Amino acid sequence: MKTLSPLLKDFEIPPFSEIETAHYKPAFKAALQEAREEIDMITAEEEPPSFKNTIEALEFSGSRLQRISAVFFNINAAETTPEIQKIAQEISPWLSRFQKI
Repeated sequence: MKTLSPLLKDFEIPPFSEIETAHYKPAFKAALQEAREEIDMITAEEEPPSFKNTIEALEFSGSRLQRISAVFFNINAAETTPEIQKIAQEISPWLSRFQKI
């Protein structure tokens, strides 16, 4: 049975002791997919656009992706390794493409 990455669990304080380098890429992939689905739900809304169903919904979309990014880029800045730098090079284009949505 595959264990859920600690990065994909809800947390207020990152569970640094549970996070392994191998957790980052799969977590980014899952969180990017989740954020895209959240945006798709907003654009598919049949109700007329309102602050709540458009602006507020967009503000909260991608929250898991934001948390994972914050953890990852803080580790990259504070305790980087060649493996972390390689992941940063791989995921940065993913994040750039997502920001263009």
